[in-house]
Amino acid sequence: MWRVLDEDQLVLHYQPLVSLADGRLHGFKAPLRWNDPDQGPVPAADFVPVAEDTELIVQLGQWVMRKALKQLQTWNENADLEAGLAMSVNVSARQFGHPDMVDKVREVLRETGVPGSQLHLEITESVIDGRYRCYRPRAAASARRGWRTRC
Repeated sequence: MWRVLDEDQLVLHYQPLVSLADGRLHGFKAPLRWNDPDQGPVPAADFVPVAEDTELIVQLGQWVMRKALKQLQTWNENADLEAGLAMSVNVSARQFGHPDMVDKVREVLRETGVPGSQLHLEITESVIDGRYRCYRPRAAASARRGWRTRC
């Protein structure tokens, strides 16, 4: 898995988030994909659990957040798009429960200049599958900073 990060085999496939009520674009979701040079596209379900069982998920999550928010900042600077678009990124329970999580998110927000209110953290299914518990204190701390968190 380390090779995947080193060899730039990961890519985000941005999906628009559009309101059904008014048809307006509200933001984007940034699911992670792996383009293996030998096997082709590898489903997230095949590699994310492996990364979750190690600390690699923390680095993967940081990479996703940084790349997604840099792209959002670029889109926010584009005069043709609605101001204040949000970016929704998946966060694993291991990443969310990591002691440096809040500091790492703040660091990425500072680097990219994206306001915290435009970041939506989506806690992955591993939170509710029995291996982890939902980190309510961390979710409350995230909410105080303006980040939206959904379990």
